[in-house]
Amino acid sequence: MRGGYSVGLLCYEAANIRQPFPCNARLQRLIDRLELQLIAPGSRVNCRLAILHNPHAAGLLPLLPLGISAERRLVVLHHPPVDGFGAPAYDLAAVIRNAEEILAGPVEWAPVGPAVRAAFRGLADAPLLRPDDWANVLDFDRWRHLPGPRSRDRITIGRHSRADLRKFPASRDAFLQIYGEDPGIDVDLLGCPPELQAMLAPLPSHWRLRPFGALPVRDYLDGLDVFVYYHRPDWIEAFGYAVIEAMARGVPCLLAPSLAPSFADAARIEPPESARTAARELAEAPGAARQAGHDLVQSRHSFPAAIARLRDLIGAPHRASAPPRPPKDVPETGVLLISTNGVGMGHLTRTIAIARRLHAPFRPVIVSMSHGAAVAQDFGLHVEFIPYHNYLGADQQVWNLALRDELTALIDAFDARVVLFDGNSPFNGLIDALSQRPHVWSIWSRRGMWPAHSGANSGAEFMRRESSFDAVLEPFDLASAFDIGPTASSTSRTRQVGPVRLLDPNQQLSRARARAELGLDADATIILMQLGGGNNFDMRSCRDLVFRFLGGRPGVQIAMAHWKISTDPEPVVLPPNGRIFSIYPISRYLNAFDAMVSAAGYNSFHEATEAAIPAIYIPNENPSQDDQRARAGFAARHGAAILALRDNPEALIAALHEILDPERRTAMSQAARTLGHPNGAIAAAGLIRQLGLTQRGGRPGVTAGVALP
Repeated sequence: MRGGYSVGLLCYEAANIRQPFPCNARLQRLIDRLELQLIAPGSRVNCRLAILHNPHAAGLLPLLPLGISAERRLVVLHHPPVDGFGAPAYDLAAVIRNAEEILAGPVEWAPVGPAVRAAFRGLADAPLLRPDDWANVLDFDRWRHLPGPRSRDRITIGRHSRADLRKFPASRDAFLQIYGEDPGIDVDLLGCPPELQAMLAPLPSHWRLRPFGALPVRDYLDGLDVFVYYHRPDWIEAFGYAVIEAMARGVPCLLAPSLAPSFADAARIEPPESARTAARELAEAPGAARQAGHDLVQSRHSFPAAIARLRDLIGAPHRASAPPRPPKDVPETGVLLISTNGVGMGHLTRTIAIARRLHAPFRPVIVSMSHGAAVAQDFGLHVEFIPYHNYLGADQQVWNLALRDELTALIDAFDARVVLFDGNSPFNGLIDALSQRPHVWSIWSRRGMWPAHSGANSGAEFMRRESSFDAVLEPFDLASAFDIGPTASSTSRTRQVGPVRLLDPNQQLSRARARAELGLDADATIILMQLGGGNNFDMRSCRDLVFRFLGGRPGVQIAMAHWKISTDPEPVVLPPNGRIFSIYPISRYLNAFDAMVSAAGYNSFHEATEAAIPAIYIPNENPSQDDQRARAGFAARHGAAILALRDNPEALIAALHEILDPERRTAMSQAARTLGHPNGAIAAAGLIRQLGLTQRGGRPGVTAGVALP
């Protein structure tokens, strides 16, 4: 790291974040380059300085000790203890008590800026604060920009922040007093919460509201002449990171009086009633303000400033930075990936896909109720099989009690820190097991396109169980625009990843090799048929029609995939040009086929679309099944497939005529290639890694340090 210090990052659960969020992209890049060492729970750490950022991080006491031994311990107060009206923002006594326990010794307290320091004055239980502020920093060399002379006829003013209403003026009148309705001034606001649109209605014609993340901050700032920042009276702006970003980009800053202690020597400070006049004056003569902003950021908030502050506290590095090396002796962390039985292999396949992307120190364990579970062993994965109660003829309540006991035993046996469940209905036994092991992170992985019907066993009933999980993971469905089921309207806790596929394109066999391994003709037009196991929707009439239509046709071969978990007792009578095979995963061989006739299950659909195979989709329309008709209709709408229904044989015959036309197949392949997405299994594994390397915090009724069995 810059300055010669070695830096490690140890993550644990903060009180103000009740759902896992993605790791900051810049931190992740440092971790990937081994410039920042991510410390796994259970490791022992010896260091010269341990820094706890944000008092909310001490709101929960980790269930287990973090294992830190530090010469000095510092809490950086990124948030004031009270709001602008004096109401408590967090339990300060608990934060003080927990911080000393977390960092294993007495701590020093450093405000992030003057506003936080002032908020501690007069509090009876306030800790002694360090005399210096530990202000935020940015990479000034990367952000530095001095615009040339103005080339625009109109003045543009604005501000950006997180999408939090408290960070904005309190009313429409307050906005108009600050930003005005001058037709010669454009107002451009970034980071606006949805509620702001209603508050500002009717919106002046020369105002623009942009949501958070609508465009890169640097690009946004380069379009402003003046940065104008005011907020609600009950909000204390702890630091004002958006201000130093604007200053680094050379944008003159006009700020509320509350920000004067931090920025008065580099910004214009005005009360709201004089803001409009001041903004115009700054826009007309920006030079001095631009230079003052640059000087302030470079002297107080740059990386060299932060390194100097660190040297003042603990001295110079003991030795020059060594080349980065992977961490050694990292404790192994178990991950249980649980899949329900299903009528196909979809749930199991997704858990295998994610498990294959997990690497040391994580040890994935597949726990499945599918009778095809053994295929996971072919990928070098440990497999535990738990029979579903329907197969056993067992009472559901008794079975759930047994499931609870078996899952808690597996969590303990494999020292699991993360449990992922892939299925539509989280079992009571699973939920009970998670409640008995509060140190474990839990993820519900559920694909969308649920049926929209209601009733005792409806999706809406199952959705109520999502509160039992720490995170909800949704593999993206290409047809999500057609999703009218309950998952489409319950997204507040959902982390969406790309379509989860078992294999990446480079792991598929070439056309020639795939045909050779399957014993198929090298020059034939080969149609893959995979209509599912028939366990809950009878596709035999469609199968037989395809056999009659294509059977014996010169130059054509039928390759029929036999489902490993099919319960159909009748033997399949193939036409002379038919072949049947039972292989897993079939996606490894998709390049062998010119077209396919298939159900529109999640995995088959997304694997075929990624491989750009022309398809006839015959949806499984069992009422309990996912909405395969909508998914197939999406592909047909985009020209990548043909939709046919089981009960319309004439349409299926017409589709088979089409699929035999080489030009039609080429057009369908080209359409499918426009729908591709990155494999979401990689991002899903990343979420598991993020949680597995984060220590759990205590919960009401859970005693820290004794939560493990």
